[in-house]
Order: sequence, then structure tokens, then C-alpha cells
Amino acid sequence: MLFRNSSTTSRHAAPVVNDSSIVGVGRQFLASTPTCLESAVVDGTLEGVTVEVFVDFAASENFVDYNIARRLKLIFDGSPAHIGMASSNVRVRTLRRVTGTLNLLDRTYPSAHFSVMDNLCADVVVGQEFLR
Repeated sequence: MLFRNSSTTSRHAAPVVNDSSIVGVGRQFLASTPTCLESAVVDGTLEGVTVEVFVDFAASENFVDYNIARRLKLIFDGSPAHIGMASSNVRVRTLRRVTGTLNLLDRTYPSAHFSVMDNLCADVVVGQEFLR
């Protein structure tokens, strides 16, 4: 499950943060992770800002939610593309690619690549590309 569903509940209550040191990204902008996926979600940082990271062993690549990429002012590169979903013939459009520094589980990944998508189930999804 890569996309948010409005009927799911979030792992966090998503309080509003009015702290200018957070580069304009408040928790109210972060994606909502369904409760059923809690065990696969860890906190990390992307460009120094706290994000929810969903570890998806089935995903072939890494993704970042469009609102997060935009608010962090990540530089969009490449062209939009389409990816296939594993369980059906559905194809979903990505909105280009970005590169950023991801900190996850006490490790730093300075040039992590992400496809940008709207309405992800978490702020960041790391897949097999990251896990290699």
C-alpha cells in the first residue's frame, strides 16, 4: 500500500508545529500512515527534517511525498514516469525525481534518490533500491 486512504488513521496525531527552524515543514503537512503498517514505519530525517519512513520490501524503488519534497525545496530532476503496481495492471505516475540526505536508524545516506508521488501512505517510502 503506497497511497493514503482518507479512512485510515495516522500513526501520529499530527500536531501543528510553528517552529521556523523546521524549514517550513510542520507536522500538519506530513502524510498519514495507516495504523496497520505501524511496525514497518520508523522515524528518520530528510534534509534534517523529521519524517515517517515506511520500509516497503515489495517496492522496487524509493519514494517521497510531493508535499514533503516541495516544502523541503528539493530540486526536481528528470521527467515524470509511470510505475506498475505489484498486484494489478494499474500504473501510477511519478512526478519526477529528487535527491536528498536521508538519516535512518543512526546512518546517513547523503545522496538518496526518490521518485516523487502524490498521496503516499508515509512521508518517505524506502524500497529495494535503498535496501541493497
